[in-house]
Amino acid sequence: MPRHIDRPDPAGEHPRGDLGQVILFVIFMVLWIADSFFLNYTDFISKTISLFIRIPLSIITLV
Repeated sequence: MPRHIDRPDPAGEHPRGDLGQVILFVIFMVLWIADSFFLNYTDFISKTISLFIRIPLSIITLV
């Protein structure tokens, strides 16, 4: 049985794990807002690939 009492962080999480998640969230939001309102780069997928191809690919990806 492992002993976690001697560890400085009993939960086993990295000390800067939450900060990394916040930074990645901010990067995601900046890129998403820039693409949605200014760049419109990802709109070409819905215009060029049929819905009958996108739905099965989405289901496969989620499974």
